[in-house]
Amino acid sequence: MSGAGFDDAAQAAADTTLLAILRRMASPLRHDLAGALLIPRMRLQMMRRQLQGDAPDPGRMLGAVDEVLSALDALRAVQISTIGWIEQQEEMSLRLGDALSAAVSSFGLSFSERGIPIEQLGSDATGSACYPAQPLRLLLQAGFLLALDQAPPSGRLVVECAADGDGVRVQWRFEAGDASETTGLSEAGLVPDRDRLSPDGVTALCRRFDARFEPQFAAGTLHLAAPPAI
Repeated sequence: MSGAGFDDAAQAAADTTLLAILRRMASPLRHDLAGALLIPRMRLQMMRRQLQGDAPDPGRMLGAVDEVLSALDALRAVQISTIGWIEQQEEMSLRLGDALSAAVSSFGLSFSERGIPIEQLGSDATGSACYPAQPLRLLLQAGFLLALDQAPPSGRLVVECAADGDGVRVQWRFEAGDASETTGLSEAGLVPDRDRLSPDGVTALCRRFDARFEPQFAAGTLHLAAPPAI
């Protein structure tokens, strides 16, 4: 998975798309870390004000210490989560089925907030194909983020993995749902314009990793070559 034959426009589109994906996937971790750091700081500031008083209440001080320790435990949990996210990027290879299931789970909340359920289809034969882990995750994230950015007001997202000659294809397609279903929250306005993915950008990113992407209505199909010998 290492593209060649790019012109300058394709290189720029791939770079922009890659940075947008990385920013969006790291955003929840940044948010969690910022919140986890804020709480112990506030508690320590409160303790400082109490210690500057005439006669600090030992009971209140012990309670404040417990709150700081609890906040530091939460910070540690975020740290572990962040380290886990970084370490998983270092995996050498990954089964397509495992990567796809992890992506469905990761993006499930974002789509459910839009009132759009995700249905995953595919066979064990195609899901067992192994690819280099880091580019595989990036390409699947690109497909899900593009679908999220261009999702219709209602319906369901079907993600299907199937054989594609000697390789595998992963298709994202929207199917009509119950017209009475609520649409949930809108993603528009929550994502900066610079981080919204375009079909051309996803197509260029896939080319960089020797894959092919065919944009379709609000989604598309990712074509992966035969799994390399790893």
